[in-house]
Amino acid sequence: MNKKEKYAVITDKGLKITYDELEKLEAAFVHGIKRGSLILILCGNNIETLTAYTGCLKNGIVPIMVSAGINGERLAEIIDNYKPGYLWIPQKYEQKAAEYIRSGEPNRVYQYGSYSLFQPGILQSDENTEISIYKDLALLLSTSGSTGSSKLVRLSKDNIRTNTLDIIESLKICENDRAVTTLPMHYTYGLSVINTHLYAGGVILLTEEKIISNDFWVFFNENNGTSFAGVPYTYEIMEKLKLYKKLPDSLKTMTQAGGRLGVELQKKICAYAERNGIDFYVMYGQTEATARVTCMKSTLKQPLGSVGRPVGREDVIISEGGEVVVKGKNISLGYAMNHGDLSKGDENKGILYTGDMGYKDGEGYLYICGRMDRMAKIYGNRISLDELEGLLGRGFPGYTFISLVYGNKIIIFSDVKEKDEIPGYLSGQTGFAKIVFHIIPVCEIVRKENGKIDYKYYKELLKKWQTGDANE
Repeated sequence: MNKKEKYAVITDKGLKITYDELEKLEAAFVHGIKRGSLILILCGNNIETLTAYTGCLKNGIVPIMVSAGINGERLAEIIDNYKPGYLWIPQKYEQKAAEYIRSGEPNRVYQYGSYSLFQPGILQSDENTEISIYKDLALLLSTSGSTGSSKLVRLSKDNIRTNTLDIIESLKICENDRAVTTLPMHYTYGLSVINTHLYAGGVILLTEEKIISNDFWVFFNENNGTSFAGVPYTYEIMEKLKLYKKLPDSLKTMTQAGGRLGVELQKKICAYAERNGIDFYVMYGQTEATARVTCMKSTLKQPLGSVGRPVGREDVIISEGGEVVVKGKNISLGYAMNHGDLSKGDENKGILYTGDMGYKDGEGYLYICGRMDRMAKIYGNRISLDELEGLLGRGFPGYTFISLVYGNKIIIFSDVKEKDEIPGYLSGQTGFAKIVFHIIPVCEIVRKENGKIDYKYYKELLKKWQTGDANE
């Protein structure tokens, strides 16, 4: 079958769109938008977002991908800082659009599905504002998930193409693959799933349903999904709710990135995958490296705890200080804080200092130990908060721990029930006195849309605790 006649997207709303039809939707969207324009997209896992993103990428229009659930103040800050020429937003936000751009009623220039394209021209026609965009800039992504920081990663088309091809090769993605959207499209890992499967001529099973919804599994099974992607939290939920039995018989690939996966849970997933003829890949990535950096087909015979070897032509080295450094064409151009930074060229020059601590074994497998900025000094002794949380995860499986430092104390937020047992356990594991550890119980763990723990929220909660404004 000719690729144009094949399905590119199947949605949970009943839409089945061929590659030819997708091209027509993209052309309709970009019609009248000048090449090199800047557009802000409020993203959902829907056909409106996907069409806009792929249309922009193919036609030299630079999108800022932001969660549709972003806080209004943060959205206004991004618009003020970057002054996009266009806004692609759900129609339910139309009334708020004028408030966000603070320039009167915006001009609607296009509408498709549940989205409208607005042109707040005053933002770029301001005589004091001159927006210049670097010729190779293709995409702007935040690294902060739903908090919507105005600090964005600048990615080029070559970055995206290189990493897409490397991942396709590593995961053996082909035109017969059907990937379901388990991750948000404004998140680099979720976007990478879209890029790789469309480039390979596969199908995107597009849904905004969460994995805890039965509708998600009905949709995934009815459409013979082959690919499932998740962060550690995704697989923790899968294990806790016994959702593996809902996976379709057609499934052939599961991938994991977005944080450290506990070794015990990794063993369980590997065992399930091997019993059912599924390839399970553990990966490591960074938004600043476009998406995914390393990959390993994980089995019970492979080195558990490793995130694998570099994909494609990328290289990973460990600095003298133990920092993971990535080299390759996938490395982003740099950061942007406002529209003035969009004219900057390639500041990284193909080298990324990740801020992660790690090491490689004799066979070149990479292990991540934690973040450099998560190293604490208590009474003159250094301790990794990430390793501490790993110890807690092994000692109290099934619970989540968030550790922060306050003076010479380590404050631990957790949903654990055995609160009084933790200080003694950690004292035995680390050698620190029990009084170093203070446990604050929480009813539920606050996470970003991509499933990662929202450390910013807990830092704010710690400030309230310090001042007595938070209740234990």
